Amino acid sequence: MIEMIDIKYNLHYSKYHNFSDDNVFQMASYFWRSIEKDIPKDRAAKILEIGCGTGFCLYSLEKKGYVNFHGIDIDESQIVIAKKISEHA
Repeated sequence: MIEMIDIKYNLHYSKYHNFSDDNVFQMASYFWRSIEKDIPKDRAAKILEIGCGTGFCLYSLEKKGYVNFHGIDIDESQIVIAKKISEHA
């Protein structure tokens, strides 16, 4: 059952995100607006995102100058994408 959910989630996610430079920028901007008020102003603060998925939130932190952040996710395929997205920085 879990495997079927993972497959459906990955298919759904890939349908809406093409990971082009423009899409990555748009998603990172969206995530930044969503988290900005809750993130410490200290750019060296330790930040852990649990369930980071494809890493758009982490990418937005990197673009805003944060230097001490990490993300974890149980879906290895999402982590692979997150690492590719971080190459955009």
